[in-house]
Amino acid sequence: MKKTIPANMLYLLRVLWRIDRGTFFSMTAHIVLGAVAPFVSVLIPSVIISLLLHHHAILDFFLILGGLLLLYGILQGLVSYLNEYNAFAFIKSRGLYFIKKVYLSRARLDYALLEQEKYKNILEDAAQAVDNNNMGQEGMYHDFITLGTAVLGLLLYTVVSSGLSILFVLGLLALVVLQYFFFSMARRYEYSHRDELDTHMLQARYLNQLAYDISAGKDIRLYQLQSWINAKFEKVNRLMTHLRAKDYSAYMLVDTLGILLDFLRDVACYAFLINRLMEGMAIDQFVFYLGIISGFSLWFKRVEEAYASMSVNNTLVNRMQDAFDIPNRRLQHGCDEKLTGTAVTITFEHVSFSYPGQSRRILDDISFTLSPGRKLALVGVNGAGKSTIVKLILGFYTPTEGTIYINGIPTDALDIDDLYTHITGIFQDSGMLSYTIAENVSMQDISQTDTEKVRACLQRAGLWEMIAALPHQELTYIGKDIHADGMQLSGGQKQKLFMARALYRDFGCLLLDEPTAALDALAEKELYESYHHLLQDTSSLFISHRLSSTKFCDEILVLDHGRIAEQGSHEELLKKQGIYAAMFQVQSKYYEEGDEHAGMEGN
Repeated sequence: MKKTIPANMLYLLRVLWRIDRGTFFSMTAHIVLGAVAPFVSVLIPSVIISLLLHHHAILDFFLILGGLLLLYGILQGLVSYLNEYNAFAFIKSRGLYFIKKVYLSRARLDYALLEQEKYKNILEDAAQAVDNNNMGQEGMYHDFITLGTAVLGLLLYTVVSSGLSILFVLGLLALVVLQYFFFSMARRYEYSHRDELDTHMLQARYLNQLAYDISAGKDIRLYQLQSWINAKFEKVNRLMTHLRAKDYSAYMLVDTLGILLDFLRDVACYAFLINRLMEGMAIDQFVFYLGIISGFSLWFKRVEEAYASMSVNNTLVNRMQDAFDIPNRRLQHGCDEKLTGTAVTITFEHVSFSYPGQSRRILDDISFTLSPGRKLALVGVNGAGKSTIVKLILGFYTPTEGTIYINGIPTDALDIDDLYTHITGIFQDSGMLSYTIAENVSMQDISQTDTEKVRACLQRAGLWEMIAALPHQELTYIGKDIHADGMQLSGGQKQKLFMARALYRDFGCLLLDEPTAALDALAEKELYESYHHLLQDTSSLFISHRLSSTKFCDEILVLDHGRIAEQGSHEELLKKQGIYAAMFQVQSKYYEEGDEHAGMEGN
């Protein structure tokens, strides 16, 4: 739910009070002094005229005038200092609190939500909302000071002007209210089609990205889509221009009416003051009230500008709040039970799973047990539900029906950080960090990394010989994102490094979800032989399209349309002559044909 400007401003002030009370008080001082300083500047001309009219001694004249100018200078200096102080404090609060909180919202997001485009867009919008100086929450702090100063200035000038004429002041305030009414109508008109404009802008952003997206570049050129994409871009751009023209027309009308009201107000004020002057008002009072009345227009303009800026920044704060409001299942339900010992037993008990909002079951009544030291393989065609099982074990998803137990404890009750000290995984899309090899193994800062343990894990994974020959060894950077001399690893080297990463954690169970999908059959065979050797006494679950890599597993589950269709060892399943045997025979024939073609090409 979108929050109003007052609601978000109150939230931001509460945050500031909690993290930096000094800045909270400096903001208050900024508002007060920002309203008083212009009042002193209005007072100075009338004091000069009064001193001249009353023929004060030259010394008294300069003492009084000098004192007022000094006071005004001090006030202006304090306002300038507080402006800079507060600006830095707002930047600091953005970095220490808001950016951190947005990042944590992204890092802690339930994996199931991370896969949904809706939540990815929310998090991207939130990141953009806190990414710029003087925008979003930082901008609202500045706007609050501007608005507070303007409102306090209006109140001060209203009180002072009341000595002139109550009716006159009420008339001025009526004009102010009327201008605000017109401005609010224009704002409401703008918001009436804001959703439509946002939709068009989203499409325009996509089309703009598509133009230079390398992944789509070949298709665009191959199928000659340039004209088609350009036509769509022109259409959506035309619609956005039409909507923005409506906004422009509304605000142009408001500005015109505002200028007219300003003119009427000024004419009325000057006429009123000139009339009072002719009735006997002192010239110094005339100059003073003239400055006060002129100040009304200035203060109101600042109120109007601050509110307009707040409206823009409030949209960004709402985007930020949207990220904060994304529910976190584990934080909500207090998942804090811990595992004991190192051995891991995984039990699926009548587990079914469907994606939110979908009726189709990805998994349907799955039951099995992975005991300590056993090796289990999951096979099946794409979409059979293999990877979903891994994500359920790791707590990325929650079963729609049934229960998953880790050492007898339901997964939705486990402390997730403790779970990940016992179970680790290597995935098809596991990623490298653009930091040192050592940090990629330990997944910790280099200052916290056990170098000897890193080397031992790299040795066990069969990668240390290559790394030992590098000038900086395990301190070598991977990739060139943050270090120009970073190295690139081959597919096989990456998988070995992922294995070293897993070994570093001293896990009780290893999950391998298509980790060798990008490797050729020989490289995969070599890697799985390494896994088999390294995982002699460890529970492990393998997912692989190549059935030859599952031969060493104690048990194989064959998934078909989300159900366990077959179950047994490699030899047992071949004897059944069912789904597994058919898949194995097709793959064997494919590799035999591949060898024959390779032989013919060699001849």
